[in-house]
Amino acid sequence: MKYAIIYVLTLLVGLQLVAQFERHTYQFEKKGTFDPQTVKEDFFPKLYHINEAPSPDGLAYRDYLLKIKQKIQTNTAPHTPSYKTNEDTVFVQQVFETNQATGQPNDNDLAISNDGKLISVVNSTMFMMDVSDSTIAPTEISLAEFALVLDTLVNVYDPKVVYDPIEDRFIVVFLNEYDSENSSIIVGFSTTANPLDSWNVYALPGSPFGTETWSDYPMLALTEDELFISINLLQDNSSWILGFTQTIIWQLDKNKGYVGDDLLTGLWDQTNFDNRPIRNAIPVQGGSDLKGPNIYFLSNRNFDETNDSIFIMEITGSLTDEDATLEVDVRQSNLNYGVPPDARQKQNNKFLQTNDGRILGAFQENDKIHFTSTTVVPSTGLAGIYHGQVTELSGAKNVSAQIISDPVKDLAYPNLSFTGFEGSDQCVISFNFTSLEDFPGGAAIFYNEGEYSDITILKEGNKIVGSLSPSTNPVFQRWGDYSGSVLKYNEPGVVWTCGTFGKAVGSGPTSSGIRGTWVAQLTSPIEQPSTSLYNNTNNNDVRAFPNPTTNYIYTEFNLEDDEVINIRLYNTQGQLVKKLLTSYAKQGKNQFRFSTHLLPKGTYILNITNTKNKMIANKKIILN
Repeated sequence: MKYAIIYVLTLLVGLQLVAQFERHTYQFEKKGTFDPQTVKEDFFPKLYHINEAPSPDGLAYRDYLLKIKQKIQTNTAPHTPSYKTNEDTVFVQQVFETNQATGQPNDNDLAISNDGKLISVVNSTMFMMDVSDSTIAPTEISLAEFALVLDTLVNVYDPKVVYDPIEDRFIVVFLNEYDSENSSIIVGFSTTANPLDSWNVYALPGSPFGTETWSDYPMLALTEDELFISINLLQDNSSWILGFTQTIIWQLDKNKGYVGDDLLTGLWDQTNFDNRPIRNAIPVQGGSDLKGPNIYFLSNRNFDETNDSIFIMEITGSLTDEDATLEVDVRQSNLNYGVPPDARQKQNNKFLQTNDGRILGAFQENDKIHFTSTTVVPSTGLAGIYHGQVTELSGAKNVSAQIISDPVKDLAYPNLSFTGFEGSDQCVISFNFTSLEDFPGGAAIFYNEGEYSDITILKEGNKIVGSLSPSTNPVFQRWGDYSGSVLKYNEPGVVWTCGTFGKAVGSGPTSSGIRGTWVAQLTSPIEQPSTSLYNNTNNNDVRAFPNPTTNYIYTEFNLEDDEVINIRLYNTQGQLVKKLLTSYAKQGKNQFRFSTHLLPKGTYILNITNTKNKMIANKKIILN
């Protein structure tokens, strides 16, 4: 309790930590251009230590966490969720497999463009496909090929990818080498909206201060004009626990990268609080669109058995703002989190590592941040999902949370995405799962205004995750350190997510189990109108007659092309009254009629959109 009181008092007297943080400015030339279409022979090379996990997950790190996890005793008390539930589960549009299994922890991430270009990355390949055109064959390349333009040692890992809806471009980031002499952060900017076209490739120093440290565990977020990369610096020849020195933040001019100019960057260091380092600070991207120039970061005490502290950091200006600062607040959540236990597999004494309780996903919307991490479930002793919210972001920054759990399944490596409806408080939370009864797979939950749906299974595995090498640890296998989740910006309510499942190799009793990659397209179960519904309820070029009416109403509208349209009726509060029709309609003038005899008297809004949520008609009608 004294620990919490110290932090509260610090906040009450005012937090003056700006002077601890310094931004260094650098410029980096483009190292080269990578063209995926020139790759004719890709052997997907990858060198890794036979102990499977090199420095990022050394034995000292594993042993340290095991000591904490062994204190967690499974509680056989009945499982009763403490949160409100609803029946609005996500709609699963499609689920398919992408990147080939490499025998390594996956580290899943993905991005999708407005016109359906999808990139899925794992250790250590990049899979590209056009989900809007099934006639175009997918393309997969190794990140080693991507890095060859650097003309240096190549041992790549920890890939992340993000789509920029403003510039219609992709950015991919991955790391290279595990020592201060050779460590680098590779950043690729697509030159067009098609990821199969060329990429501008840059290399940031993995040991930026000339010390014996190297870069690990990148997390990305975009603002309107910049890219932010948070990185952990580790000491040479040391484990994660003993070797951690600090978390740093790179601030980059993304538009310079798209055109291949010298890359202007800023580097923030010394992210400490109360003389303790802030670890794994995750940048927070906007939910429905990109924010800026300010950006928030979140962190917690991810190695503690139990804690309630949430760190809220903010960079208050762009690269060209000389008065920009890095500020830190800390708040106490109403609910503690803690190091999760390792996840059980279907075969006795086979576990999947859940790592620690670091924050893995976050987005900002409506003056609020939603975030998520893996945690221990106190009532069961299993691994579960910690879903937190920072409300009144521009003011009090209050933090509250719920723990999502299952009576038999271990849930781990969550991520989350806003569903894209303006003014709503909704998101999809996706994650990996495993149990003594289930092979490892993927699942999701829909959150709506304080209530959670049941778990929807997206992908069931068909084998435990094992190892292709008999020399690796046979008990504790690695799952991958994160999963992916993104909103499709031009389709509010549509979320794409990815993760790991247990995949059988071979057949019969001698088959092995490796890590497969699943990708899922999900849709919010709550249909809401576009934002234009509230702002424009009359179209001069749309006729509705008779209006007012008593029994039938006719609407006439024009289409520029043949397309599928959705016709829905809303009340004046924006609530869906009825899905009237989804139909193919032809170019030119169209007329739609429906009966109003079942509707109470009052005012309604007839809303017509196409499948890309483009407004066609939005007309106020009155029933007498």
